[in-house]
Amino acid sequence: MVGQAGWRRVGPDPAIAAWADAARPLAVAALASSPEPLRCAGTWAVGLDLLANDETGALDGTAFPWRALPLLPEPLHKGQLSAVYPGYPQPGLEESAAAARYRVTRDAAHLDGLLPVGAARARMMQEPHGWILGMPLTDCAPEAAPLVVWEGSHTVLRAALAAALQ
Repeated sequence: MVGQAGWRRVGPDPAIAAWADAARPLAVAALASSPEPLRCAGTWAVGLDLLANDETGALDGTAFPWRALPLLPEPLHKGQLSAVYPGYPQPGLEESAAAARYRVTRDAAHLDGLLPVGAARARMMQEPHGWILGMPLTDCAPEAAPLVVWEGSHTVLRAALAAALQ
């Protein structure tokens, strides 16, 4: 149970550390060979479904730490990677000044899985998520994490989506 905050901190745990140790070199190699260009003036790498885990979450024989999380095992897709580099945040060439300001001041707030579809880019739920797990693979300060969760947002979004989908 996540509780009122909408998130839960887990660890440290040896199984989580072992998985992160196995993931780190694979993630670095995957980001380095990704055809996806760096965003935000070369300061942000986004690798959607880029980590080479299998559907159990295992990486090169290192089991995914299901028991430590605590989540029930279920089939997983390839892991998403995000890396920020020195100088981040910079405005991206593809974004307006307002979009760059929103990304910085609102942590690019969005609902994962809600994607722009078609020429009109209408937002539609294309990739529903049961949960999102953010796991750092390097030592970094909490304010450097590319994953941000707004406490209580799950309650607000659940009510808004229920009203919109009635």
